[in-house]
Amino acid sequence: DLLARLADPSRRPDAALVTAAHAALAAAAVDGRLDVTDLAPPERVRTLDGSVADAADAVVLDAPWIAAVLPDDTIVAGGEPRALADLLDLPMAAEVVDGEVVGEGRAVPWSALPDVVVTCHTLGVAVPVGELRRHEELAVVLRAPRPGRHQVPAWRDEAGRWHAADPV
Repeated sequence: DLLARLADPSRRPDAALVTAAHAALAAAAVDGRLDVTDLAPPERVRTLDGSVADAADAVVLDAPWIAAVLPDDTIVAGGEPRALADLLDLPMAAEVVDGEVVGEGRAVPWSALPDVVVTCHTLGVAVPVGELRRHEELAVVLRAPRPGRHQVPAWRDEAGRWHAADPV
């Protein structure tokens, strides 16, 4: 019933409610209250911008930086990404997006970035170990799904290195 309501184009839920509903569905699947095999995959899904999209055009956001290169009307988010992707029979964004960072950037230790240190302290998390690659302008060239050059604020490359536009 919830999947049908989420896909009803006459409804107008906001992004926070849609994300919470998806998180609840994913949690129910993870803890066994919902058996994904008992459900037919939906033909339409509610996306991050509140619109309803054909399932064939949507992806589950599994890496937040990827959202910068995808249209909001294709992104489904909320809860444990793998569980949500299985529930909705959608691919994960990282499986669809294929691209690479333009340039190497300048290596800077995370601990040398005052904004990162203050943010980590405020959130009560440790400052990351290692380094960030800073770029005056950070761009990613995509081969898929929308080929071309895209400006992004941050990106994690295939080698696991973090890149960010300056200022971070």
